[in-house]
Amino acid sequence: MESLQKKLSKENRGDGPYKASARTRLFYIVELYVALVVITIREVRRNLDAMQIANSPRTDGN
Repeated sequence: MESLQKKLSKENRGDGPYKASARTRLFYIVELYVALVVITIREVRRNLDAMQIANSPRTDGN
């Protein structure tokens, strides 16, 4: 995450030493959103699994 934030920082907007093109900046933004979506999906799945385990009937006899 930190590297993506650095890529999107002011230094990488074209007026600094890196001079990323508009296409490159767009790619970085898309990459950031894809990472965010993937992380969100993983968290939702983990939470759903935890809810299913918590709501499943106990099989230990209690």
